[in-house]
Amino acid sequence: MAVNNQIVLGHIDRAMGRNLSESNFLARLTKAFRMLQAERRVPGASVNEDLAAAEHYLFARQAVANNVCNQGQMRTLVIGYGGLKATLQSVGLGRLMQTSANPTSRASFSSIEWGLKGVSDGEDDRKKYLPGSKPAPFNPDFVKTGSSLDDKIKWLAEKSSGYMP
Repeated sequence: MAVNNQIVLGHIDRAMGRNLSESNFLARLTKAFRMLQAERRVPGASVNEDLAAAEHYLFARQAVANNVCNQGQMRTLVIGYGGLKATLQSVGLGRLMQTSANPTSRASFSSIEWGLKGVSDGEDDRKKYLPGSKPAPFNPDFVKTGSSLDDKIKWLAEKSSGYMP
């Protein structure tokens, strides 16, 4: 199944709309992400590619907007996660990417594109809502996925970002 961009936008709009009572836009982004994350943890929903793309978008956007990590680190994570997920799925080891008992959605270029759009929109949000802030330094604690591959993902992110502990 291919990602349907209109459905992805619908999930994003629904999550943002459900949190309109939150006056702090950056907090609203995080609440919207957490809402979609919770929806994906419902058995059966974790494999929905449209919902996954929307969650990946809001994850990247809220992290960069809130200055939890910088856009370079998040781009590395989006591309690295998507590539690793595709590789592991192609050899029957996709379960290693699971962060819950539920299976992951199929890896797709569209989901990576949505994640990268979240990075770009998040950087615009950071500049607008945190004026004068500098991008966050590399955050080694932010590369945890909750999967069994956290140490490997952290190593990859550190090496590709130029961070040397």
